[in-house]
Amino acid sequence: MKFAYVDETGGDDQTDVFVMTSLLVDAFRLRTCTADCDALVASSLARWKRRPRELKTKRLIEGKGGWSKIDAEERATFVRGLLDIALKYTRIFPVAFSCKQFAETAASGEYHQPFDSHWLGAEMFVSALIQRKMQEEEKNKGHTVLIFDDNKYEMTKLSDMLHDADPWFDHLYCVSRMKKGKLVWEVPAVERFNQIINTAFAIKSHHSSLI
Repeated sequence: MKFAYVDETGGDDQTDVFVMTSLLVDAFRLRTCTADCDALVASSLARWKRRPRELKTKRLIEGKGGWSKIDAEERATFVRGLLDIALKYTRIFPVAFSCKQFAETAASGEYHQPFDSHWLGAEMFVSALIQRKMQEEEKNKGHTVLIFDDNKYEMTKLSDMLHDADPWFDHLYCVSRMKKGKLVWEVPAVERFNQIINTAFAIKSHHSSLI
């Protein structure tokens, strides 16, 4: 089994750029990965004498609020440490796009997409990236569990979309082949998104350092 920890940053209330990233970690490496991440966060916060309920990395990077009292290079070293842990234990699946362009394209109706929010669009895209990667691995064992920073409004919709697996998403992860001169998509034989458990889970970000 694998666990994909997913969070986002940006959006129309902050900036036009919306970014969502998933860290995919195998179950047998999860405990070590979490322990290393917890240790780095705990030791850094203790050294800085800070105990924020939720670590907002964007504020830390930009030096906003109390973070302005911490040297910029020290904050950068901390972020690089987090990235080193991610690169050591996980696979990274990111997506980034313009909220304005997304809204305009969605409103045009040109693509008839089965979702109406940039959050759902980004998550289904990340899910398709994971599905594509996992279905290509010969000795792949276990399905992937999606775990998000708590988003009560969108979570139910996401679980429905993963369960329904609309054919609209086929071209994002299905393998294409030429058959009798025509391009066809090879849909998984049993079910679409067959590498992902079709119920997503939410967790409060301060309960998991991977979020």
